[in-house]
Amino acid sequence: MFEKVESYPMEGQSKRMNRQAMRSTHRFSSRPAELTLANWRHPPFNRWAFRHVREIVPTVEVKAGAPMPSPASHRLSSLERSFPLDGDSSINLEEFLLSSDVDGIVVLREGRTVFEWYDGGFGPGMPHLAFSVSKSICGAVCGILEDQGYFSSSDAVTDYLPELRGSAYSDCLIQHALDMSVAVAFDEDYSDPRGDCARYRVASGWDPATEFFHERSTKSLLTALRSNGDRHGETFHYVSPNTDLLGWLCERVTGLSYGEVLSQYLWTPMGAEHGASVTVDGEGISRAAGGISLSVRDLARFGEMIRNGGLVERDQVVPKWWIDETRKNGNSVAWSRGGPNPLSELFPTAVYRNKWFNVGKSVLFALGIHGQGLYIDHESQVVIARVSSRSIPADLENEKLWTKVYQHLALVFGELRPAQR
Repeated sequence: MFEKVESYPMEGQSKRMNRQAMRSTHRFSSRPAELTLANWRHPPFNRWAFRHVREIVPTVEVKAGAPMPSPASHRLSSLERSFPLDGDSSINLEEFLLSSDVDGIVVLREGRTVFEWYDGGFGPGMPHLAFSVSKSICGAVCGILEDQGYFSSSDAVTDYLPELRGSAYSDCLIQHALDMSVAVAFDEDYSDPRGDCARYRVASGWDPATEFFHERSTKSLLTALRSNGDRHGETFHYVSPNTDLLGWLCERVTGLSYGEVLSQYLWTPMGAEHGASVTVDGEGISRAAGGISLSVRDLARFGEMIRNGGLVERDQVVPKWWIDETRKNGNSVAWSRGGPNPLSELFPTAVYRNKWFNVGKSVLFALGIHGQGLYIDHESQVVIARVSSRSIPADLENEKLWTKVYQHLALVFGELRPAQR
C-alpha cells in the first residue's frame, strides 16, 4: 500500500522553501480542460479532482438530515510554533501541512473544535474524497446492520451473496472480509498498469477501459477473484475489493442502495452537517472501499461519535458493543503473518479489526491514500480528521511523520484545561 520517497523537510529546511514551492499540486478555479478519467487522480489535476469527484465519476448522493451545528473553531498560538520529533529534528506544523498537501484538518477535544485549518481555497462545507477512510465508515455501517439483525459477522458471505459461490469468497465469513483476512489472490499494487488494482479501477469506473482491461462491473470482478491457496482468517491481506463486497452485502440485506444505507443508518442519525456522495460503477454498485466524499467537519464528527462509544447526544447510532469489540479484538498473529510490509512498518504492533487499524490501547485509526486520515485517541479524548491532495498515493515516509504529528497534537490538546479550550 505504500512506497518510500524522499523525506519531508524538517525545521530549517522548510523555512527556506516558499509557500508555492512546497505545493506539489496546482490550483484550478474551474475544471481543467485537460482533465480526463485517465488522469484525474494525478498531478496537476488531483487537487481540483479530489474536491469535485461528482463532476468526474458517476456517484450517488448520501443525504444528510437535520444537521447539528459544528462548534466554533479556535486556533491556538501554540500550534504556530515548531515541535520536536526524533533526535535533534523539529517540525513547523503549518509548513508541514503545506508540504504534505493537506487541504483541511479538524481537531476535536471532547467534541469541541480546538483547531481547524484549510488551504488552497478549500473550506468547511466542501466535499473531499476520503479514499480508504471509506472502509472504516463501511465497517461502522456493518456494525449498525449487524446490531439490527440483518446478518451476523459469523455468517458465510454466500448466505447473502450466492453469486460469489466458486470465487475466493465462496467459503469465507463476513468477519474475514471485515478483518482483511480473506485468502484471495489480489495484489494491492497501485502502480502496475497490468495489475489487479488497474483492473479494479476500470471495473469500478475510476479509470477508462484499457488494452488490458475493459470489464466495467465490480460484481464481475468479485466473482472472478480466486483463492491464493491459504486459509481464510489466518493472514492479514489488504485487498480493497473485500470492502466493496461488504457494500454489496449492505445493499442486498436492506434492499437499499449503499448511498441510501449510509444516509438512513449513519449520516442522518449522526447529524451530519453536510451531504456526502459515493462513487458507483456502470451497474450502480458503490465503491464502498474508497469512494466516499465528505466534508472534513463531518469526518471529524464521525470520529467523535466513535470516540464517544457510538453516541450522538443521547442516541446510540453505532452500537457500543461493536466499538468495544473493534478496540479489544483483532488477530495479532494474522497481522504478523501479513508482514513484513509497509503497513506493518508503519504500525508494527497493530491489529486490524472491522476495517479499523487498532494501533494501541487507546487509538483507532482510519487511513486513506493521498493523505487521508482519521485518528481517534480515547485516552486524550482527541479526534483528528485530515484530508489531503498528496501527489504520491502511498507515501510511507510522510505517513510515519504523520503518526508522530497525530501523537503530538493529541498530547498538546489532551493536556488543555477547560479554560484553555
